[in-house]
Amino acid sequence: MSEEQKHHPQYAGQYGEKHRVSPERIDCLLPNQVFVFGSNKQGYHGGGAAAFAHRYFGAEWGVGEGITGKCYALPTMEGEQSLAEAVERFTRHALADPDHNYLVTAVGCGIAGYTPEDVAPYFMEAASLPNVYLPQCFWDVLDKSAATIILDFGGVLMKHDREGCLRAFRRLMSDEDISAVLGLGNDLPGTLRVRLETGELSAEEFVRCVQKYCVRGTSGQQVIDAWNKMHAGIDDSTWESVRRLKDEGFRIYLLSNTDAIHWQHTLELYGQRIDECFDDVFLSFEYHMMKPDGMFYRIVNGKICSSPDRILFVDDSEANRRAAQETVGWRTCADLKMKECNVQGSRTPPKDA
Repeated sequence: MSEEQKHHPQYAGQYGEKHRVSPERIDCLLPNQVFVFGSNKQGYHGGGAAAFAHRYFGAEWGVGEGITGKCYALPTMEGEQSLAEAVERFTRHALADPDHNYLVTAVGCGIAGYTPEDVAPYFMEAASLPNVYLPQCFWDVLDKSAATIILDFGGVLMKHDREGCLRAFRRLMSDEDISAVLGLGNDLPGTLRVRLETGELSAEEFVRCVQKYCVRGTSGQQVIDAWNKMHAGIDDSTWESVRRLKDEGFRIYLLSNTDAIHWQHTLELYGQRIDECFDDVFLSFEYHMMKPDGMFYRIVNGKICSSPDRILFVDDSEANRRAAQETVGWRTCADLKMKECNVQGSRTPPKDA
């Protein structure tokens, strides 16, 4: 293998089993490659990789952040918060420039005095970009980080009682309105259920709209009580499964098509457990979009900052799983129990079962 080939991204995988790894020694760059080095905000490239970038790859004196010559400068001497923000800006830049491959050195791990354990987590989102190459010492840290599990709510955690909900509404309105107006049993756009779950309607607006189709004298609380019949509870064994995964080091998130009424009811019943078990929750009515909208998955993928091949999405809807696979490349399965069988003793999520 020639020296030029060795530094070409096509061959970066030969420096690691499965990652885009920056070569330990970079003596030359191809036209589409960018040398990413650590410096300071003043752009005084006096030592280490910064001096090398200035001497050989055109890094300009006085440029402490961003593109300079054949390089990208990252300020590392101004504290961890400043470094984290600089890496976030770099990630956005690399995302917007897919035509160039960014070879990241062990920024911050020289004169700045940080360790790979300090710096690598800031690159979790960048690690998912196909044009970003990280040093092996960063990958070693990221590989030890917990895998990420994203759980659907209704149908995976919460049992659905659609028949119970239908029975409750049949005492208040006609079957025709239950389907066409309320939207129980379908996902047609424009129904009150979809408008509520996308946040187009507030809880109060939803109740007032439903009351127009109900028998005279139906109270708002009756509408809410009937709506909450959809939820049949979460078994203690299900909570124990989630808690066990959390204790084993997995990061756990909730991604749900739900609404303000159901979520308030959920918090009243399980608020403390939700706080204990989930790193964050992503709810359709707060983001004004629903699964299987690909944009919803992209937003969540960006916020949790984890490589897609380390994410497992558990959802009982085949359409939702398929969209997640096609849009952001998450691994998926349909059942929490199936997922547990596949991940015992391993931080690497399984492929769709």
